[in-house]
Amino acid sequence: MLKKLSLKHKLAVSAGLAIIIGGFLVEALSFRASLSRLDTEVAQRLESTTASYNQYVSDWVASKERAMTSLTREADPDNMVTHLKQVRDSGGFDNVFLAYPDGSQDNANGVVLPPGNDDPRKWGWYTNANCV
Repeated sequence: MLKKLSLKHKLAVSAGLAIIIGGFLVEALSFRASLSRLDTEVAQRLESTTASYNQYVSDWVASKERAMTSLTREADPDNMVTHLKQVRDSGGFDNVFLAYPDGSQDNANGVVLPPGNDDPRKWGWYTNANCV
């Protein structure tokens, strides 16, 4: 078919194909660059969000730690529940308890645990924490 076309038409078809191929090539390169730029922006935003959230959690844990360590060794044992209430309220906890070596405990809310579940030394999280 190309043999029947004149030189003018062959040049026009060749130029048209070159323009179409060039357009597709530019479009593909532009699309690839856009995807790369988008990946970079998403990674940067994710890193920024993660850093902000990590800082928030670190600050939250530090504030809870400060509240928990505010109970001094010199605290009056006869007023322990009062001290625990202060720690609970200053740290924003639902309840705070202090477990003693004999398995007894005091807690800020005056909760009395049922027999068989009243020794914190037997609780799963406590025994698992001591295994580490």
